Amino acid sequence: ATQALSSTLDLQQVFDLILRELQRAVPYDSASVQQLKGERLEVIGGHGFPNLEELLGVNFDMTAGDNPNGEVIRTRIPLILEDAPTTYEAFRRGPHAAAIIRSWLGVPLLFGDRLIGIIALDKQEPNFYTGEHARLALAFAAQAAVAIENARLFESLRDSQARFAGILDISAEAIISIDETQ
Repeated sequence: ATQALSSTLDLQQVFDLILRELQRAVPYDSASVQQLKGERLEVIGGHGFPNLEELLGVNFDMTAGDNPNGEVIRTRIPLILEDAPTTYEAFRRGPHAAAIIRSWLGVPLLFGDRLIGIIALDKQEPNFYTGEHARLALAFAAQAAVAIENARLFESLRDSQARFAGILDISAEAIISIDETQ
């Protein structure tokens, strides 16, 4: 998994690899990568959802008590729900209802001490996930967090280089323009 995750610096490919490789270690029917943005978690990648396009960009308020994601964020430890819809009504409505989620496993994405999001795994059968699944997913999430941060740093560097190249182009045009007027 580590080798696969380090094979690309494209953020979307990193999300796809994370979820594909994770499924080999911890079975799931659907899964998502969620990025922490202030007091909200945003779904930024997913696999196995019949309506993935509807889910991408969905936000969860971490201060509200109506989702398990906030508990994973607060405690920074994995959380297993044996029958998610009986504990959290949100699993029965909205875009998540289409996945028919029963068992849920959420693990934090930690980059060192910094929390960057969570990975959520779903099964359509209740009582599926165990402590062993949680341990495997947590170990995998540690590697995934490094891959995500490397891809983000690469994108940031690429954006900075593009801005710098733009500034150089403008500067060169200004110098040429000044030279032509003299």
